[in-house]
Amino acid sequence: MKKFAWYLDLPEGILSTEITDSEYILRNYSLKTGRACYRYSFSGSILYEDYKKIIDAFKDLGFRFFQQDYEVDTNGTCQGEMNNIVCQRSLSDRGCLSYSFSNYNDTFSIAVHLLDSPLPAPFIKFIESHIIKKQTNNVYIFVESSNGLRLNKVKNIGSPIIKENYSINVLEKFDYTSKTLLDSENRFGGLVLLTGKPGTGKSYMIRGFVHDLVADFIFVPSSMIASLSGPEIANCLIQGRKNSNFDDFVEKGEDKSYVLIMEDGDASILKRRGTSDSSISTVLNMSDGILGQILKTKFIISTNLPRNEIDSAILRPGRLNSVISFESLTRDQASLVLKKLDDSKELPSGKDFTLADIYGIVNDFSGNLLDKDEFGAYG
Repeated sequence: MKKFAWYLDLPEGILSTEITDSEYILRNYSLKTGRACYRYSFSGSILYEDYKKIIDAFKDLGFRFFQQDYEVDTNGTCQGEMNNIVCQRSLSDRGCLSYSFSNYNDTFSIAVHLLDSPLPAPFIKFIESHIIKKQTNNVYIFVESSNGLRLNKVKNIGSPIIKENYSINVLEKFDYTSKTLLDSENRFGGLVLLTGKPGTGKSYMIRGFVHDLVADFIFVPSSMIASLSGPEIANCLIQGRKNSNFDDFVEKGEDKSYVLIMEDGDASILKRRGTSDSSISTVLNMSDGILGQILKTKFIISTNLPRNEIDSAILRPGRLNSVISFESLTRDQASLVLKKLDDSKELPSGKDFTLADIYGIVNDFSGNLLDKDEFGAYG
């Protein structure tokens, strides 16, 4: 192993040059020589590509990662539940660092000890900008793996709702649902329907729930509805929760609810035409049935269906937390929204406007796709 400059003239009695003792040795070296030692610690949730950027940035500072403590990707064992953990340590002429990264739940921690001069402020800001501190919820999608279905963490798309974009009635129902949906005794129903024609703000409202509710969110494609109550999904949710509980931000013993989100879920709630429909049973079981209570699942479904086309079992009191109906904005409301976005623009002639209409006016004039969501839609 290379002996860096600060290894020379170590205090008496400190003979080990094992890399696992490098922080201890460096601190003692600092005390003996009077050279300043700066200590930093960063931890949080991070996307894989951002984790790689941070490690590459430290390499640019002179750190070389020459010893890997361990890397695991086992199946069915306790270690395997913390899938793909990488732990490494590094030395440089400036000091030492150690870090760990879990590819399953994207948790990352790094400790840095530097001699003589601190990390530059822009460098610290760079690290902090990529680490999500004290993340209170996660967003997942289902993916196929060699071992079957698993939950894959994706970008958290939560954002506060823009109150000016909605009517008072919609805002009141949003507040009610935010306060009651995750009730531990399930007294207020576990199913939320967002209804209204395209472009009226349903997707933005979903972002608002992801931002406000303390839960883990799973975006479910409508094609998966029939299999949601099957054993593979149940096992996937149980294993996902076990892995999530290794995260420093989940208090041990407190399982957060899963909120399943299905956009354009018309087929899963459409009125039955004289035959049984397993999709409706699945929605009810996962949101308000015994299975849903065991798995701690709730359901938010957006739909373009009018209320009279939704199955009566879905609308039954006690099962349904709320139906939030989105409508076009009046001209006065639309003017306020447009003025906030760009007060140089004017509404065309017309009485009613959707949010998509208003954002379309801004985008067409500016050439930018302002506030479009991840899927290129406005609502």
